[in-house]
Amino acid sequence: MNMLALGGTTYLLRNLFNVKGAFISPQIKSLPTWNIPGLNKIPILSDILNNHPFIVYVAIILAFLIDFIIFHTKFGLRLRATGEDQETSRSLGINPNRIKFSSILLSGIFFQLQQAPFFRLDMLLCLVKICQTVEVGFH
Repeated sequence: MNMLALGGTTYLLRNLFNVKGAFISPQIKSLPTWNIPGLNKIPILSDILNNHPFIVYVAIILAFLIDFIIFHTKFGLRLRATGEDQETSRSLGINPNRIKFSSILLSGIFFQLQQAPFFRLDMLLCLVKICQTVEVGFH
């Protein structure tokens, strides 16, 4: 299956975009950056917290929100209890399969959010081409 995916991406790259190797286009735009107005006057914080895409600020807020959910809510307590011992949580009436499913779903969502500022089509196609080169044996 992996070989089919790698071969398929090379085939589509060559036939759709008429390029061999990495696809880099000036038409691909990155996410716009934001500046927080009050931070321009503070030198160190301005350098750290300004000129980032919107999703970076969402990630900072989500980090605090996730901390609150895990350590201060009923769901977080059940999540931690299920992670420690499934049988104990089952004896308390907690469905460990539902907790595991929801935690895996949430971790997938958060992973996709953290990848968003770095995702560009040309980078993905370059990564695919690097993987293909490694598969052939070139290092």
